[in-house]
Amino acid sequence: MYKQKFGTLDSYIVQLDKLCSQIFSIAFVLVLFSVMMAFLYLLGFVATIGFKTYLPTIYEKTKPIFLVFFGLVWLFSMVIMAAGYHEKYREKPIIKRLYKGVIEKSTFLYMGMYKPVQYINFTFGSNMLHKKYFKSVIIIGLIFFTISMGIYATKLLEHAGIPMMESRNYFSSSSVEYKINSGYYDSQRGEMEQVPKASIQSDVIQDAFLKLFINYSKYLDEDLSMICKEPKFADSLRNSQKRPLRDKARLDCFTEYFQIALNDSTISSSEFFFEETAQAKGVKTYLSTEKCKIGRNTLFIKTLQTDSLQKKIWGDYVAIPFWFSKD
Repeated sequence: MYKQKFGTLDSYIVQLDKLCSQIFSIAFVLVLFSVMMAFLYLLGFVATIGFKTYLPTIYEKTKPIFLVFFGLVWLFSMVIMAAGYHEKYREKPIIKRLYKGVIEKSTFLYMGMYKPVQYINFTFGSNMLHKKYFKSVIIIGLIFFTISMGIYATKLLEHAGIPMMESRNYFSSSSVEYKINSGYYDSQRGEMEQVPKASIQSDVIQDAFLKLFINYSKYLDEDLSMICKEPKFADSLRNSQKRPLRDKARLDCFTEYFQIALNDSTISSSEFFFEETAQAKGVKTYLSTEKCKIGRNTLFIKTLQTDSLQKKIWGDYVAIPFWFSKD
């Protein structure tokens, strides 16, 4: 009965061997692709942090150009690979050269694992028809690539404060004046959480002063260098005498670069101090809450645009909403 139902045992062993070979090939290729994606992510992360830290202006200007260029190259490569799959297109000299070039130039993306991946693909394909094999590879590759890029894009958008899968029709569109960000408040920020552009002591203020901390990021160096110049001192002064004078000049530079406003009123004068915490280095100032209204207030910080030093045009930097209540 079983022989009639399943056929001979030899044929079943052959089918089982082919299935096991396919499963092993798929699993091992996915492992190698995971390692490859991890190396690519690490390489991109290190390069991004390096450019953003040491060449911030070049990074901001070239980032959109690079993303568009990368997208166009990827789209062009996919079109050539799809055209090269069909023999009638592949036989054309231009398509043939481009198809071969795309394959050869893209091997570096495998991070040294191109040969083992291809060997396993050949093992996988040797147990299937060519069309079935190609469709399987395309389906598996698209699923794996879609999931990987989806996770990566979701994390990028979450880092930028943009929820990707927000199903609530009337929830926040991430406007800074009307959204509480826990990172802006010392009382809510985690001990090891990175300090954002600026922060105050709490989202509810009952004190006589606002304690405003502005994070001094490396990319501000270029703007500050266009506004401020290192002071020159007489050689007769000792280093211990030069240090406070130099620090005062640098703090004056921050005062000139940052403009602070409370609701609709610009704070004409503010005195900065350097402060270094376990998470960040920056400047701190104390702002009187005398002009705060009971209820919601917003603290605005703007920066002087370096391309308009003569006209004194200020650009938005960060806005921190808070609730004020008297004791």
